[in-house]
Amino acid sequence: MSLPDDHLHDEWKSTPTFGDVSFRHLVEGSGDCIFVSRDMRIIYMNPAGLRLLKATDPASVLGHSPLEFFHPGVHEEIHQRVAQLMEHPTSVPQNREPMVTVTGEVVPTDVTASSFPFGDGLAILVTCRDATARARTEEELQASEERYRLLFTNNPHPMMVHDTDSFKFLAVNQATVHRYGWSEREFLDGMTIFDIRPAEDVERLRNDSRHHRFGRELFGLWRHRTRSGELLDVEIVSDSIEWEGRSARLVLAHDVTERRKLEAQQLRTQRMESIGTLAGGIAHDLNNVLAPILMGVEMLKMDAANPRELATLETIEASARRGAGLVRQVLSFTRGVEGLRVPVRVEQVMAEVVSLIRQTFDRSITLEVEQPDVLWPVNGDATQLHRVLLNLAVNARDAMPGGGILRLQAANLTKDRVPERGGDGPENFVVLTVSDTGTGIPRALQEQIFDPFFTTKEVGKGTGLGLATVQAVVESHGGHINLYSEEGKGSVFRIYLPALTAAGEIAPPTTPPALPRGNGELILVVDDESAILLITCHTLEVFGYRVVVAANGAEAVAIFSERRTEIALVLTDMMMPIMDGVATIKALRTIDPTIRIIAASGLSANGSVAKAASMGITDFLAKPYTVEEMVRLVAKLLGHPDAGL
Repeated sequence: MSLPDDHLHDEWKSTPTFGDVSFRHLVEGSGDCIFVSRDMRIIYMNPAGLRLLKATDPASVLGHSPLEFFHPGVHEEIHQRVAQLMEHPTSVPQNREPMVTVTGEVVPTDVTASSFPFGDGLAILVTCRDATARARTEEELQASEERYRLLFTNNPHPMMVHDTDSFKFLAVNQATVHRYGWSEREFLDGMTIFDIRPAEDVERLRNDSRHHRFGRELFGLWRHRTRSGELLDVEIVSDSIEWEGRSARLVLAHDVTERRKLEAQQLRTQRMESIGTLAGGIAHDLNNVLAPILMGVEMLKMDAANPRELATLETIEASARRGAGLVRQVLSFTRGVEGLRVPVRVEQVMAEVVSLIRQTFDRSITLEVEQPDVLWPVNGDATQLHRVLLNLAVNARDAMPGGGILRLQAANLTKDRVPERGGDGPENFVVLTVSDTGTGIPRALQEQIFDPFFTTKEVGKGTGLGLATVQAVVESHGGHINLYSEEGKGSVFRIYLPALTAAGEIAPPTTPPALPRGNGELILVVDDESAILLITCHTLEVFGYRVVVAANGAEAVAIFSERRTEIALVLTDMMMPIMDGVATIKALRTIDPTIRIIAASGLSANGSVAKAASMGITDFLAKPYTVEEMVRLVAKLLGHPDAGL
């Protein structure tokens, strides 16, 4: 191909010189693509340009329109820039333009252009630099920024960057904004890391920050504060970084608030299990101590004629029963003792508690009572419910040392009005409320007040069993208890008990018939406690039975083997050394599968009792049992018509 306008080309060849080097030599030695265009035709292109466009023959470039070597998508922009350059000698800023080689490949280039006088008009000098490597670097940078957004901005855990000198926030992700409550702008407008810490932790944070300015540090467990004042338990991991030329730290905060709550609940459960094991052993021993006292007092009362002696015996009996009640109180939150379950009139329980409060509480306590004329009956133990109300009332009194108002309220509620009690479950509830105007309970302690042996009272003024027992009794009745309290404003305890029915009468208690007597039947009594053996033997003999005793299971089996045709019934303890109750019952049943057996235990939830039940034993006496309970059960098993059971 011949070059058009050869005089223009020749004129271009007549380039000025700079010292000993012509300008043309400088252009042709450049590594960038440089070409000259006039009237939208290329009149010169240096060797680097030919290489960029992969042109082996200059004729494939010279004389052609520059637009042939640019992507069609930028032609309109090029026309506009050419018009600008041809209007008067000037230059245009660098632009990223995709060039097209003679083989059809697209090459990203950074393009600059300027116009200059040439002949009788203007020409355009264009410099194109291959931007392939730079474009790749930019793509990698963009990918890196996308990864940053993924790892920082979109991280589900709160992440933040703060200056190591001023401690001001330099960046926060969306998880931080969402969890802490401040907007991103608020964080970045002067807030520091001290603004998200409780005041009492700030000094420790300052000290740690001075010692750990550089390098990666696992700061462990800290507390953070949200905008609403909520305290979060967080595990902090931080690393020193450079942020926009400044020394900074990147911090990741792992919120472990819920996990720590679960851990606390697990620890409480383990603590309860340990206390239950300990209390169970103590209860067994105490019940063995109390059993002969109660039966002995009852036997003595039968023969007492002197009123003063009778009064003394009743005092002893009341003290022993109180001791038995304390044992049951311990077991009620460690072993889930159920107690007697019969229809109970709650208004009668309320009336007894109200009467006791009015007789014993200080006059500085004003009692207010509010309840309907008729409350729905509940299935439960009246004694336990009485103790629940009285415990709460005493706690309320103690919270008002200077006097105040104690309110006892009761109401019938349907389940749609009971908090968190929708769906399946009881339809009707009786709610009992005990409230006071006392000192209130600090929020930090409200999760602990139902723990056994936890008390805020002075040493000697509280056992820490009251509220633990209250919760255990309420839950054993199928109910639940709620607390609302504010410091300085008092406390409100609400107990929700499933109601039996919305109406109905509870039959009044009937006087039990006289205690039945035996007809000389022989009874084998087995117990490792000599006091229990003595009083049980004496009691049964008084009521017309013959008795043979054994101090352990092995001795009992030996006696039964010799006299099995005479022995009509066996009363055996379940917890004994050498041979326990389960093994004893199994051996006795092997000798005589039809032998009548009563199992006695101081632990109603003990595993040996359950094993005895699985062996077909259906008759039990819970220590400490009374004379009446024992005599009537013996009479029932022996078929006496006046057993009364």
